[in-house]
Amino acid sequence: MATILKNFSSEHNLKLFVVGLFFLIGGFPLSFIIIILVQEAIFHPNTYLIFSTPITSNIIFSLSLVILTIGLALIINYTSKLIKSIGALVILLSTVLLLLSFYNYTSFDKDGLHINRWVTFNEQFYPWESVENVTQLNKNGHPSKIEFTFENDKVYIYSIDSKWFSKRHEFTQLLRNNNINFNYRDLE
Repeated sequence: MATILKNFSSEHNLKLFVVGLFFLIGGFPLSFIIIILVQEAIFHPNTYLIFSTPITSNIIFSLSLVILTIGLALIINYTSKLIKSIGALVILLSTVLLLLSFYNYTSFDKDGLHINRWVTFNEQFYPWESVENVTQLNKNGHPSKIEFTFENDKVYIYSIDSKWFSKRHEFTQLLRNNNINFNYRDLE
């Protein structure tokens, strides 16, 4: 590591290296705190029966911080306007990825499913009336995923997390109240 640090000739590069290293190592754990805080402010997840954030949100958040560091390095270290412009585009890309990490969730409420995958800012809403069947997929005898089958034969797989476990009785009651078949299937 001492050899790497000697290659940095300016104080700016050393600071940038330290920031980049912090984002690389600390970005993932930091993402759990920041994403929760931002999602609570934007989406008010306490109004949902279950509000779940997939791990891809944390990965995208961490990646965006590393990309941000690369963009800053391009802007700070080069005098060429072309390279500075590329650095600005890289920072813009990291900002978009950062925002997308906040808009990646699945939630259940009394009205239906709300799904927002990381590739879009648009939430997909599926009312319970459009759900034909729900199957709990078990792996080694334990719940692993929930498979939702909709009227148009579209299928959505929800990876079970601790939030689902804490609300599973309310979830199955919600399905019963909406006359939705709830089945079990073992995965191999």
